[in-house]
Amino acid sequence: MTGLRTRVALAGAALALLCAAVPAPAAETSGVYIVTLADPPAVAYAGGVAGLPATAPDAATGRTFDATSAAVFAYGRALERRQDAVIATLGRPVRTGYRFTTTVNGFTARLTAAEADRLRGAPGVVSVTPDRAARLEALRTPQVLGLTGAKGIWSRSVDGRTLTGEDVIVGVVDSGIQPENPAVFDRVDAKGFPVAAGGTKAYGAPPAKWKGRCVSEPGFSAATACNDKLIGARTFHAGFDLLDLQMAAIEYPSARDSNGHGSHTAATAAGNRNAPLFEGALSSGLAPRARIAAYKACWSYVDLSVITGATSTCIISDVVAAIEQATEDGVDVVNVSIGGYGDTITDPLSLAFLGATRAGVFAAASAGNDGENGTVGHQAPWVTTVAATTYKGSPKATITLGNGTGYTGASLATAVPAAPFVLADAIAGAGVDPAVAIFCGPGTLDATEAAGKIVVCDRGGGLARVDKSAEVARAGGAGMVLVNVSPDADNLVADLHAVPTVHLPVADRTALRDYAATSGPTAAIGQFAFVAGTPAPVLADYSSAGPGNGRPEVLKPDVSAPGSDVIDAYAYKPASRAEHDAILAGAVAPAAYNVLSGTSMASPHVAGLAALIRQARPDFGPLDIRSAIMTSATNVVSLGGARDRRVDRAGAGFIDPAGALDPGLVYPVSSADLDGYLCGVGLPPSVCGSGRATAPERLNQPSVRMTMVGSGRFVRKVKNVGKTTATYTASLDLRGFAGKVTPASLTLKPGATGAFTVDLTATTAPYGTAVPGYLTWTDGTHRVRSPLLLTTVGMKATDVASTQATTTVERTVRFGYAGKVTVVAMGLGPRQTARGTVNGHFTGQGAGGSECYRIAAGTSHRDFAIARIGSLVRVRVAPVDPNTTADLDLYVHDGDLGYYEAATKDNSTETLDYLAQKAFTRVCVVARNGDGATPYTISLWEATAKPATGALVVSGLPRTVVAGLDYELSIGWSGLAAGSSDFGGVLFYRGTPSNENLLGSIAVTVRPPKSSGSSTLAAVH
Repeated sequence: MTGLRTRVALAGAALALLCAAVPAPAAETSGVYIVTLADPPAVAYAGGVAGLPATAPDAATGRTFDATSAAVFAYGRALERRQDAVIATLGRPVRTGYRFTTTVNGFTARLTAAEADRLRGAPGVVSVTPDRAARLEALRTPQVLGLTGAKGIWSRSVDGRTLTGEDVIVGVVDSGIQPENPAVFDRVDAKGFPVAAGGTKAYGAPPAKWKGRCVSEPGFSAATACNDKLIGARTFHAGFDLLDLQMAAIEYPSARDSNGHGSHTAATAAGNRNAPLFEGALSSGLAPRARIAAYKACWSYVDLSVITGATSTCIISDVVAAIEQATEDGVDVVNVSIGGYGDTITDPLSLAFLGATRAGVFAAASAGNDGENGTVGHQAPWVTTVAATTYKGSPKATITLGNGTGYTGASLATAVPAAPFVLADAIAGAGVDPAVAIFCGPGTLDATEAAGKIVVCDRGGGLARVDKSAEVARAGGAGMVLVNVSPDADNLVADLHAVPTVHLPVADRTALRDYAATSGPTAAIGQFAFVAGTPAPVLADYSSAGPGNGRPEVLKPDVSAPGSDVIDAYAYKPASRAEHDAILAGAVAPAAYNVLSGTSMASPHVAGLAALIRQARPDFGPLDIRSAIMTSATNVVSLGGARDRRVDRAGAGFIDPAGALDPGLVYPVSSADLDGYLCGVGLPPSVCGSGRATAPERLNQPSVRMTMVGSGRFVRKVKNVGKTTATYTASLDLRGFAGKVTPASLTLKPGATGAFTVDLTATTAPYGTAVPGYLTWTDGTHRVRSPLLLTTVGMKATDVASTQATTTVERTVRFGYAGKVTVVAMGLGPRQTARGTVNGHFTGQGAGGSECYRIAAGTSHRDFAIARIGSLVRVRVAPVDPNTTADLDLYVHDGDLGYYEAATKDNSTETLDYLAQKAFTRVCVVARNGDGATPYTISLWEATAKPATGALVVSGLPRTVVAGLDYELSIGWSGLAAGSSDFGGVLFYRGTPSNENLLGSIAVTVRPPKSSGSSTLAAVH
């Protein structure tokens, strides 16, 4: 198949001329969209079109996916012709970017909002999604994970070769790679340490299946950058270009990494063993003999809203293109430490992962760094989504004051002998406010006063931590103490600083400042060391929590891995523009390293482990590997050392490489199973294959998430991947539920599969609360554990939608509760409104909701009074201009900065329903894209028993109900004015009404013919 970059270049060149001749109407604003089409991509095409033979892999016939075959080339051209036909329906030349045909069938294009809506209804179009920016979610782990030592995994052999990932190809979709780092050299010296030149070759030619290449671009010469370790390097920026972003001066227009994130993740997954770092420290990837292919899809662009003037971003279409190319190239594993969609599994990125999975590629992705419930990304059950933990031993150093008191904190410091000790605000530069100098921003310190001293700098002030030490270094300081100022941001990070630095918690701040105010204060910094200290692995507080909003049967994240204080390769940061330009012209950059924390650092640990499994078990498909990693995982713990059961944060637990290589059982998933699942979630047969739709909860995942009305059942099957016949016995570890596994034991021959059911009944489990648990199979040698997340609800019923101003409907209600029930019919009260404007678009970190409190760029808020605590409240935000390119998200803070509900779909209008806990609410609006000012309107209603218009009448329910029985209710309404909408709902309470015993609700949405439309009043569970 023609190379992807060639296809993009040709399409862009041809259409650019047309667009110049016939521009889009100036009055219409436009945005970039990813359009996906119904015909299957090449990895899923099973034949059926005359003249186009099947291209999908087929285990029955032994056919594998070959991106270079004539059949794939021909089918790809056919898909592009169909894409052209869809574009032609718009009636004007359109500026396009990517054409996807391998893992996804679709294209990117700049469209007006009206054109995007028109395509959404066009035959053969599955989705039209705004292209968006995703964040980079940003040594000793081989020892911690049991890879090293005489009995470590690396000492084992497979077919005469050590189990180190030999000849497995790991693709890394990220910010590029720095080729001068020892992690990617292909030669070693006499002692086995990687070297750039001389020594002996440590690798043979790339595996025969490798179809990729290394591309020469400014600052990156294929002849010198790539070798038999770093076997591929490509760039993807058509999406970046289509959004008209300006590349930052610090960036390189090539696969060379300017950010450092990509080099770090690549080295963590598959960097060379014994790669030198500093002070004699060595690093290694989890699969040190695997080959690396770098796919640069993340770029730094000009952003004057931040101090550095540049921000890194990853445009989703570029990431999709990189995954597609990696699949075509023949990688075995792909790591994507980049944020994803958190509320869907059929977005373009998830579909690209699906295509890669069908082609036999294992995909690992980061869970996200938002740290709050429901913020986990990458919801698809064919992606292994990774949370972050600490690990045993973190880098620390102690600063000892002249009075003999020592304070230990996060550090990678070299020793600093006793030196004068001073507060930054006491040595402010001329004309600098001490309240500003206290944060050690650029140019704020007096060099005469700082020279040779250890300076105390406060954290915060809108500055990066390393920028503070850079200022101390500029001023001639000998070292720095970085001290936290708030309990809400009291984590400690061992950054690589410009001067030796110790990072201390807020609890130490007063004592440090008091001592610095004494006469002649001094301090000394000790050499850092890895200190065991606290229990591990502990979930990182920044690691995004699930279970996620994408699908109710999907539990995410899948597993956790080391993500805090991970030291590995990085990208060299030039000290000047001249030095940057010299590297761009071909100068050799020094090797660099850094310590990073984030789920970005956790994901490549799983990618590296997958490479080890792929070498040891070539018969395992991607989802077999996912199952092996999940079911072998061990416990995470709390800071106090107790077992942490939060499966919505840790998934199956902490990775165990030895267990994953010999899992005993796996939960098998076939391509037909995936087809049935995709049909079951509502995709058309042309997308999900010709198989029948199956209930989504029946997908044979190694995890279970289920909501039930009092009781429920799930079905699974397991396959014996061991070498002998084994009998496995099941056990359930649940609180608040009674359960039974049938059969309770399974005797399976090697390769045999056995099915089982699990019946569950709520006993003491509270309504509406997700309860974690585990199902474990064991044969005395293997422990195969699945995480469970179970929720019981008080009732189940379907909502009501009608276009009749006066009517009566019947609804069936089932209760998971036995006893007295009170029914309250409620309608929407008077509408409150407020108008505002969002300026720019949000580029900061985090979910965006909390940033409203400080009015960050791309955010705005309005406050409302709530008449009655416990009310069901509906909030809606809509742009004044319906054709805006901005994607507005809605956050509701219920009187407390630490609590909010969110509505974050990919559109400009959002609606949210919630139960008010306080008499005040702050409604925050965040613009995810768009430029300039975006005026918006917020509408807020409280649902009351006496609505502003109309009336609801409910009958047919006894005062006392029996759990598990169906009841027929009659719901009628009258007096609703023509053209009104959003009528209300029926709320069911256990006993007497109060916020604490709400069982659930039936939403009643009435849209008389003249109504302008509405969204449903969502049921509250």
